[in-house]
Amino acid sequence: MKRVALLILIFSIFPLLFSFAQNSKYTLNINSNGIEKSLTLGYDPFATDEIDTALGEINLPAYVLNQFDARFRLFDTTLSTYRDFRFGCGGGFSIHVLEWKYGNNIIITGGKLVDDNFYSLSILNPKNGDYLATYEWEDSVYFNIPNEFDKLVIYAATNIPLSYPSYKINSIKQGELIPAGSSKLLTWTLNLGFPGYTDITLSTDNGESWSYIAQDLPHSQASFDWSISNINSNQCIIRVGDYPCIYDEIGTFYVYQGNLPQLYPIFIPFSLRNGNNEIINLTAGLHPLATSGLDTALGETVHNFEPIGIFDAAFRYMNSYPDPDQYSRKDIQFGHHLVYGSRWFYFHVQPSPDSIVIFEASLPPNIYIEIEYLKQLPYGSIPERKYLGSGNISYQLPKSSLFLYNAFNLDFFFDNVLPVELLSFKGSAIGNEVHLEWTTATETNNHGFEVQKRISYSNFTTIGFVKGAGTKNNLTNYSFTDKNDVPGEYFYRLKQIDYDGSYKYSNTIEVEINYPNKFDLVQNYPNPFNPSTKITYTIPAVGTSLMKFVQLKVYDVLGNEIATLIDEYKPAGKYEIAFSASNGLASGVYYYQLKVGEFIQTRKMIFLK
Repeated sequence: MKRVALLILIFSIFPLLFSFAQNSKYTLNINSNGIEKSLTLGYDPFATDEIDTALGEINLPAYVLNQFDARFRLFDTTLSTYRDFRFGCGGGFSIHVLEWKYGNNIIITGGKLVDDNFYSLSILNPKNGDYLATYEWEDSVYFNIPNEFDKLVIYAATNIPLSYPSYKINSIKQGELIPAGSSKLLTWTLNLGFPGYTDITLSTDNGESWSYIAQDLPHSQASFDWSISNINSNQCIIRVGDYPCIYDEIGTFYVYQGNLPQLYPIFIPFSLRNGNNEIINLTAGLHPLATSGLDTALGETVHNFEPIGIFDAAFRYMNSYPDPDQYSRKDIQFGHHLVYGSRWFYFHVQPSPDSIVIFEASLPPNIYIEIEYLKQLPYGSIPERKYLGSGNISYQLPKSSLFLYNAFNLDFFFDNVLPVELLSFKGSAIGNEVHLEWTTATETNNHGFEVQKRISYSNFTTIGFVKGAGTKNNLTNYSFTDKNDVPGEYFYRLKQIDYDGSYKYSNTIEVEINYPNKFDLVQNYPNPFNPSTKITYTIPAVGTSLMKFVQLKVYDVLGNEIATLIDEYKPAGKYEIAFSASNGLASGVYYYQLKVGEFIQTRKMIFLK
């Protein structure tokens, strides 16, 4: 019987005496009855969580039947490798999965930890987190795996240095607007000198490519007068330091040409719902007047959490540190509609006893979202990241992530967002009518919406106009009804028009009106009536022809014909027609009759003056 075992390794490396090694690695030997496999794990400043071929990582083929082998399995993937490096500058924190097949009497060995700047390594029970063995600084690793285990957790750590060099850029903030052709004094602080120099680099394409502004500046220099070239980009990032290990970067910001652009806020409402359908509404957003503090003028107010066991959630008010009790249901950061790139919003969740929390949002076009959280394991927690996309989103947070006051990180990516934020646009068919509804999150200078419609491959035509709200910073709901459509498929879109005449189109939605399946003559409304009423009837799609000859007539109590309302061919569908008795009819009882082929139906109505 073949056995498969998983070994999960968690380690962090910091040399006891601080050094600036660009990478660190450690070798584990996995031995089964004299057959040994050597695996290398470690850190590199250019490593990722995928297969890094430049670092010697190779995706291995399937196991050979009945031949012992051991390898790293990349977490939550089918990829495996003999070398597994993770991002780090001389150290870090990461998880590695070690698996093997077709072996027994497994022994794990390794050299002295101190030789590779490892301080300690502990082997834990993955089910309850109990320590099975611990090795320290001068020790070599030797562990004979008990047969009862098919996986283990290995935790390695070192003493963290009392100080670590770090840069902090002080003169630019994310979302800032800077005119092209001007000069900007860049300032920064460095808390600790180290061997090397300071470089300043600029990216105008959100980090895809970089160019030097200045090179090899001494550590004693803490400012630089940047002469900005004639560029035009809202995807600028500035980087100061010794990349990739000791540096700071700020971005994105906007270097613009010409006049200062008008800036508009962005508001993104979303909700959290538990199993009892209790809903908590939160709002993230960007605003040109926002600060890093609590902006009460923008609706940010302190929120106090309910007692434990009651469903609650709020954003962490970051400037409250170290006070843990400052939260708000709204988090508006400095920014505007021209911001490009990612922004992080942090919120805490206090689940109800059912531990059901569903994240729901309807994101406008050009805004995308990822969510990151800590997943609880018996021996600790690991970060997980989930891409949720754009548009209508409904995502249940994993129960393993819901421990007391757990923090969830929302990473919003903004890609040239337009000032009028259309959160939703939907349509539904009711009889022969199509009801359109849409909602905006914010509006700036919004004159209104042209409602446009097309059939099949025809061109869009305007069928109506709905006046806009001008400028608003909260949700606005709109609706429009397209009446007297025959059954078929219809396509609708909105043309949003600003006061200055500029416009943009919404996404196109499709609505289908189905054919009725039976004849029906509905009771008139209102009834009794004075002087007019409405009569509704339906014609099904039966027989070989969709066109039917329809007669709808009104009679008095003696059977005399009073009025002919319909006397023509009509396609299948639902119809409504008005009848007025203002032409001298006396009060009393009247009858209206629908006749289509052999189908005849009559109803009574009352006219009261």
